[in-house]
This record gives sequence, structure tokens and C-alpha cells, in this order.
Amino acid sequence: MRKFGLLLAAHGGLAQSTLESIEMLMGPQENVETVGLYPGMGGDELRGIMEQKLTLLADCDNIVIAVDLVGGTPANAAAELVAMRPELQLVGGFNLAFLLELASSEELSETSLAEWLEAGAIGMQDIGARLRALLGTGNDATTAANEL
Repeated sequence: MRKFGLLLAAHGGLAQSTLESIEMLMGPQENVETVGLYPGMGGDELRGIMEQKLTLLADCDNIVIAVDLVGGTPANAAAELVAMRPELQLVGGFNLAFLLELASSEELSETSLAEWLEAGAIGMQDIGARLRALLGTGNDATTAANEL
């Protein structure tokens, strides 16, 4: 069981949809909350909702807040919370590769956080360029796609 909490914050329904994708691949997740920024909401309102969600994770050893876009309203609201509570971790620019690594971990440490970030970076690739390179070596489309 994961000993740390996760708050996913994003524009629109991205955080909830991402959690649903994680659960599709890895099963039900404990200690995870989501929050979305919707039209007409301001940063103060979003930060208040985030504070409420953090209270639901209060029994966790540590809490990671992962936001979709560095510099966006969810990131700025989360940064204000972290400024008041420096024990919180804040990661910007989450993707599914990052979150799947996080979801498979039980504890939070500097090493695990670095590994999750690396997984997220590796998860972003120019697959089209790799595919074109494989096709350029004489592979057919099916063979090239399977070698990715």
C-alpha cells in the first residue's frame, strides 16, 4: 500500500480522466485525490478546493501534488500551498508514464521522485522519427512498428 498521498490538479477533467486511466492499467488507487480548474473558477477558489482535498490525505506520510502545466493556474495555486507547507512535493507537467511509476511505488524519497521524473521524460519521445528511421532500413510497417 502506498504510504504517501497524491493530489492531481489540472485544467478541466484531465486529472480525473488521468486517474481513471491509471486505475484501468493498475487497478484501484488509494490516497489519490483530483481537482480540476473549470471556466469561471479563479485561483483562490481552486486553491481552496485543493486545501480541502489535502485534508483527505492528512493521514499520509507525505503528499505529492502533480499539476498538468507549469505556470498554469493549477500550478500557481499549488505553489502557493507549497509555499505555506514546504513539506509538500510539487511536480509540474505530469504525464501517464510519470504517474504509472508513481502509482507502483510505496514510498516517497528523493530517489523515487527522480526515478518518476526520469520515467516521465522517457515517456515523451518522437516516435514518428524513430519509425521513419526503422522504415528507412528496409523494414516493413508492421516490423518497424513492433521494433519501437
